[in-house]
Amino acid sequence: MRLSSPTTKREPGDRARRTTSSPATAAPGAACSPPPVSQSPTLIRTAHASGLNAVAHELIALHAETLRAGEEGSTPVRLSCLTLVAACTDEAGTETAEVVASRIAETSPARIIIILADPAAAEASITADLSLQCSVRGGGQVCAEQVQLRVAGEPARHLLSVVAPLLLPDVPVYLWVVGAPPLDQALSDDVAGACERVILDSNGYADSARTLMLLATHASVQPRLRLADLAWVRGRRWRELLAQAFDGPDMPRYLRGLQSLAVTTAGDRPCSDGWLIAGWIASRVPPTAGESFSPKVEMATISGSDAAPRLAAVELEGHAGGGAARVRLAREQGVITCSLEVERGPRLVRSLPATDPSTAELVGSILQETDVDPIHLAALRAAALADNA
Repeated sequence: MRLSSPTTKREPGDRARRTTSSPATAAPGAACSPPPVSQSPTLIRTAHASGLNAVAHELIALHAETLRAGEEGSTPVRLSCLTLVAACTDEAGTETAEVVASRIAETSPARIIIILADPAAAEASITADLSLQCSVRGGGQVCAEQVQLRVAGEPARHLLSVVAPLLLPDVPVYLWVVGAPPLDQALSDDVAGACERVILDSNGYADSARTLMLLATHASVQPRLRLADLAWVRGRRWRELLAQAFDGPDMPRYLRGLQSLAVTTAGDRPCSDGWLIAGWIASRVPPTAGESFSPKVEMATISGSDAAPRLAAVELEGHAGGGAARVRLAREQGVITCSLEVERGPRLVRSLPATDPSTAELVGSILQETDVDPIHLAALRAAALADNA
C-alpha cells in the first residue's frame, strides 16, 4: 500500500508539493515558513485510541476541532503544510522525536506522527495518544496535530498500511528514520514514491561506510527516492570553508591536480560525516579525459573521545604548474580553522565557530528545503566509490 491518503488520487510517483497550509484552513498568503511569535502554544485537545480505525476516527475529530477553532475565533487558522512521520524502534528514539516535534509545533503548522514500532512483539496491537496545540503567530493561528502511535507485532512490519489512513490529502509527507533501525521499509519503492523526503542520520549506524554504500545503491536505482542525511547537513560549515579556500583565481587548478586527501574523525570509528566530505571533494574535481576522480581516501580516527563521532580534520594537497597548494581544516577548542599554503604564495588562515546543531535544528533545516540537494547525491555516490577504492 502506498504511503498516501486514501482520499487522495495521484498518478504513480506523484507527490504532494509543499506550498501553503491546508486550503480549507489557510489564511490568505499563509506559507510553511514560521511567522512571528505572538503567543506560546496552547493545548486544545487530547485523546487516546486503540485500533487503527479508532485512531483514524479520533484524528478526524482532532482535525474538526481545529476547523471549529478557526471558524469561531477571530484569527484564521494555518494548518498542516507538511506531515512528519518519525519512525522509532525504542523509547530513546521517541524522546528525541518528541523534542523535535515540540520545536516544529512552535513554528510550523504540521501533522506529526511519532511511531514506536515493535515487530518482535508476540501480540499485534495499535494504540495512540493524540493532541492538538495552537498558538497565535503573525495574525493567524498555527496548529499542530500530534499522534504518538505504538505499533506492535505483525502491523509493525507493514507501517505503510498503518500510516496511510492517518495522512492528510495533498499535504507532503516527510519520513524521518530515528536512530539506526533497519532501512528495508524506509528505502522501499512505495515510500520513495510517496514521500517528499526520507530523512535519516547515516552517522548513527555502526558501519557508516557500508550504510552510505547502501544509500548510494538505492539512490542510483530508485529515481523517486529523495534522501536527506543529517550527516550531510552537519558538514555544511566545513564545506563552506573548503569552498572559500579554493575560491581564488589561481586555486581551481590545484583542485584539478589533487594528489592526496586525508580525513580524520573523532571517535572510535570513521563517521559518515568524514566519508561525505571526502565524497564531496572528489565529486567537485573536474574529470580528466572523461574519467571522474576517485581519490584514495586516508581515513583516521582519534579515539578516547566521549562525544559522538564527528569530523576532526581534513587535509588536501594539489599540484599545478610545478608548485603545490596545501589546505588543512582542523577542529580545536570549539573553532574550525582553515589554513591555506601555496608554494611561492601567501599563507591564509580563516576560522569559524564549530557549532553543533541540535537534532531539532538539523531536521528543521531539511523541512525548510524546497528540493533535494544534487550536490549531496553526487557526494554520496563519490563517497561510496572512495570507500570501495
